[in-house]
Amino acid sequence: VELLKQPQYVPMDVVDQVIQIFAGTQGFLDDVPLTEVEPFSKELLEYFSGPAFSLRQELASKQAFSDDLKAKFVQAIRDFKAARAARENVAPTPAR
Repeated sequence: VELLKQPQYVPMDVVDQVIQIFAGTQGFLDDVPLTEVEPFSKELLEYFSGPAFSLRQELASKQAFSDDLKAKFVQAIRDFKAARAARENVAPTPAR
């Protein structure tokens, strides 16, 4: 439910909604704490507006998930989660 919340008067693009719902239904948010769903979702959409933009465009043009496109999205979301986890687990640089 947290994934589906949108601010009032700020409609979300349908492709972005599909990406979020896909990530949720494929279990990619199962290990994301409830308080982190919104930031995770926002960062995921930024990822598909940046490094994975070509996949977003492909989904927008095809308007459906083929088996091949689904596999590409699964891998892209895995890559996103790995990069996000690496960013969050970086140990602070010791003070000198």
